[in-house]
Amino acid sequence: MNACLLREHSRSCPICSLVVLSNAYLGDRAPSSKGLRLVLDTNVWLDWLVFDDPGILPLKSAVEAGEAEVFMASACENELARVLSYPLGKAALDANAQAMCLQECRKTVRWLEGSSSQDVPGLPVCRDPADQKFLELARDCGADFLVTKDRALLILARRKDPTLSFQIITPQQFTQWKGADWELPRRSTAQS
Repeated sequence: MNACLLREHSRSCPICSLVVLSNAYLGDRAPSSKGLRLVLDTNVWLDWLVFDDPGILPLKSAVEAGEAEVFMASACENELARVLSYPLGKAALDANAQAMCLQECRKTVRWLEGSSSQDVPGLPVCRDPADQKFLELARDCGADFLVTKDRALLILARRKDPTLSFQIITPQQFTQWKGADWELPRRSTAQS
């Protein structure tokens, strides 16, 4: 059985899901052994996996160096898989290339299954309902940064909502932050 099928099985099997949740659910917000916790939106993943955008190199190097880890949830992966199948200009991907991109993504991320929506503060509502899942994932994994190029999410960043326990930033802002040694955003006591 390949890893993808096993992971699908884990989501649907009540016994296996307990193992998945015990390994990946971060309700206690144990500090990450790799420092920064990141959530990447679909546009950033496309730059990472398809377009090989040099603006993503600081993110990649932070992950490869063990300074950061990227979190993923099923809803976010489903969107990525759907978008990978779209015509992407010169980078249109056949089914094999799409599968390779998803495989690379899966090797890179730490999975968060389930939600800690009980006992955690609410989130602002994103103007684009399709982007709400990234806010939820960032909250639920105790992310330091939600890295995005999405206009609706960046509008929320400009509001500087005090209920957010993470910062919403662009890849360029991450690069500036990494180069300037900015302080990490404060995590609420429930997340530290």
